[in-house]
Amino acid sequence: MNDSIWVFCYTAALFVTELHLLRAGATLLLIVTVFLFMMLNKAHRKSTDLNQLIGQLQLTHQQLQLSERSAKEFVANVSHEIHTSLSSIQSFTDILEQQDLALQQRNHYVQIIRDRAGQLSSMSNQLLLLSRLENESKVIVKHNYSIKAQLLQALQLFEFQMTEKYIMSTIKASEQSFIYGDQVLMLQVWSNLLSNAIKHTPIGGNITIEASCNEQQCTVTFSDTGEGIAQERIAHVYERFYWEKHKHNKDTNGNGLGLSIVKKIVDLHAGTIHLSSEVHKGTNVTIHLPQYST
Repeated sequence: MNDSIWVFCYTAALFVTELHLLRAGATLLLIVTVFLFMMLNKAHRKSTDLNQLIGQLQLTHQQLQLSERSAKEFVANVSHEIHTSLSSIQSFTDILEQQDLALQQRNHYVQIIRDRAGQLSSMSNQLLLLSRLENESKVIVKHNYSIKAQLLQALQLFEFQMTEKYIMSTIKASEQSFIYGDQVLMLQVWSNLLSNAIKHTPIGGNITIEASCNEQQCTVTFSDTGEGIAQERIAHVYERFYWEKHKHNKDTNGNGLGLSIVKKIVDLHAGTIHLSSEVHKGTNVTIHLPQYST
């Protein structure tokens, strides 16, 4: 009887020991499984992070390539403009040296030289302005001022050009309409838009400027009865030198920087610009500017 009790106790002890070992083994197995899962998850995250990093590097590389191409194209366009103008000036200067040149012809060639020199001067000024806008983050000094008074100022700057082409101009704006923006830069915007409208509006055409402001935003629209823009070209109107490369009328002065500057200044004001046009009917350019600090 005592032997049977001893065997039972020994067997029970072995069973309990094995049970503890099984539990310990199961616990260890669970710990190892969790550890492996954590390692795999960490490895997956590292792989995901690495893939994201590779994607970002590829995107940055593409952007750098695009920037490099844009920079090269920009330099090429500027060089072309300078070379074209200087070649023209040199050619007409050589003609002026002819002793038997009629006075009327001489005056005509002198005017061409002046026009070319003026284009070079204008391009130089606009390139400097673009550089300033691109490189200075705190270039804007905003305050409230009368939008109608500034639009009238812009019209006065182009009074001679409009009179020369018999272009009628109309301003629709309230005396109480005030815009919140940089007064110097916004005058540049209206001047560029007005200059474009005059260039592309035929003799006897019309230019209308409408402005309305409230507490939220100020909206200004320039409308002309000019030659218009083909729909497939509207998407490119803000590209530098685009119009210089694609203009049909070679007698139209301009360097293709005007709308690029307009777009940049509007962007710096956190505003929007929209252009709509119809060939042989005219073009509308609408600018929305917020009436609060940004």
